[in-house]
Amino acid sequence: MDMANDSKRGTGRSPDFIPVPFVFSRKNLTPYHIVVGDDPVQIRFLAQCLIPNCDPLENSGAQKVDRATDDLLVGRESALLHVYAAHRIDLSPEMRSKTTIWAADPIVKGSAAMNAIVKFAATLPGLEKKLTKDEVELVGAKLAKTRWSDLRAMLWEAASIINGDLTPPKRWLDPWESPIDWLDPKTMNVKQRLHTLYGTLIAYTYVHYFNPEAVKKLGIKPSKEKKLKSLNLDPTKVYKTITLLSQWKQGVWNDIICAGLIAATW
Repeated sequence: MDMANDSKRGTGRSPDFIPVPFVFSRKNLTPYHIVVGDDPVQIRFLAQCLIPNCDPLENSGAQKVDRATDDLLVGRESALLHVYAAHRIDLSPEMRSKTTIWAADPIVKGSAAMNAIVKFAATLPGLEKKLTKDEVELVGAKLAKTRWSDLRAMLWEAASIINGDLTPPKRWLDPWESPIDWLDPKTMNVKQRLHTLYGTLIAYTYVHYFNPEAVKKLGIKPSKEKKLKSLNLDPTKVYKTITLLSQWKQGVWNDIICAGLIAATW
């Protein structure tokens, strides 16, 4: 397979590329492997899984090459090559059938890589728990808060979280739902709550009064857009609340006074 005309830089998003954490549960491995990307944590981990007697403390364990071609694989029992980008892979169909291409893409909240780690952690002996989609997302969100230097440590932490309380955090009420209960200074970070409300009302305004292209440019997720479209808020109150929050951001009001004024508005 000639990938020379793959114009993307970085790993690319080909369905033929498997996120590195899938190696946890991958069976029937091919003899040859190529990892695409520049995440040393994932490359080192992949080498530990695929290369016998790999010493990850000395190097990544993968052979870094400028271009992955048949010549580098023919005659070898096994190999792990590392290239920076997908367009540097140039294999014949025969060699491609013997090669697994791994993507060392960032492991972020909601990514296939993150979900793979969480789901595999749930299958570990002594745990063996079937997670709902919401629970997978909850564990992934917690893992994403830490910058990990080892994927195995990330896996053990995922198992620890799964073994604990997976009750999702209670959804914050909005002032139009409950002017009294929408903010509790004793249990909430007031600044964070006000920032969140400001973002929600700006998004609401875009969804209801701007064209779809403007909504898209703001980066509003389809699920959130759908939820905001279902709301029918008093435009005067929306405008007044956004004004109060804008003044708060400029230092006109302190946190609690601004929250009180918003409560009174609704």
